[in-house]
Amino acid sequence: MVCDMVFQNGPVKNGHFNGLTEEVLLAVLIHRYESHQDGPFKCSFNHVVLEHLKQAMAAAHKRTKDRLLRAVEGDFKP
Repeated sequence: MVCDMVFQNGPVKNGHFNGLTEEVLLAVLIHRYESHQDGPFKCSFNHVVLEHLKQAMAAAHKRTKDRLLRAVEGDFKP
């Protein structure tokens, strides 16, 4: 099965989403790997992938929190 994914283009301001954010994609992958680990595909490799995905999500959330504190969230500033 093939599907097209459209990623967010530009900043998200005032709830203006026009595509998937990286955090949404990470959430989908985390859910899939948690399902693998709760079913017949449980293995140490999937565990490692799941832990790294969770670390990536935590880092993305930390970045957003930092940008909110600096009042630059939603801008193109670094």
